[in-house]
Amino acid sequence: MNDVQVDRLTRGALRGVSEAWDPVKSRSSRPLRWFKWLTVSLVCIGITGCGAALIPGTEVADTPNNRAIHAVLEEYRSAMEARDGKRVLKLVSNRYYENASSTDSSEDDYGYERLQQAVVAKLRDNVKKVQYRILLKRVTVKGAQAYAEYEYVARYLFSEGGREQWKMLNDFNRLDLAMEDGAWKIVAGL
Repeated sequence: MNDVQVDRLTRGALRGVSEAWDPVKSRSSRPLRWFKWLTVSLVCIGITGCGAALIPGTEVADTPNNRAIHAVLEEYRSAMEARDGKRVLKLVSNRYYENASSTDSSEDDYGYERLQQAVVAKLRDNVKKVQYRILLKRVTVKGAQAYAEYEYVARYLFSEGGREQWKMLNDFNRLDLAMEDGAWKIVAGL
């Protein structure tokens, strides 16, 4: 077989393939191609479209409870930046109790009254500026109780003894919440 014969065979084979896939020349393959295209498209839409939508700016599924809890955290963040202790207290349950993450000593534990008298007063009197960012990572709801896990970055200008300085915190935290009178209230974790 010489080069001319190989060339003719190759062109003939390629012409047969191109004619089989040409929608104008091969009308019998059109319905099959449309069916394949439609199947692939529906599978792709199903895979990408069925995932749970997230609340914007969070890593949490968009559900009514998660939205309500996210709103509490956003109001808390906003109140902290405004240094508005009264707004913070509106988000907190009268049953609030904080053990300051320590289990061996109760000296640093406090409830709603101490939060109201000491902590909020310090926010008002000693903190001059606050920048506070929250990334909600996970929400767990169990009946009338919920847990909101988040990462935060806080910068604040703190004044003590006539001296001012900026401090920065970057950490993870968990707020415990309870449903009271149809609203989520913070019961621990500030």
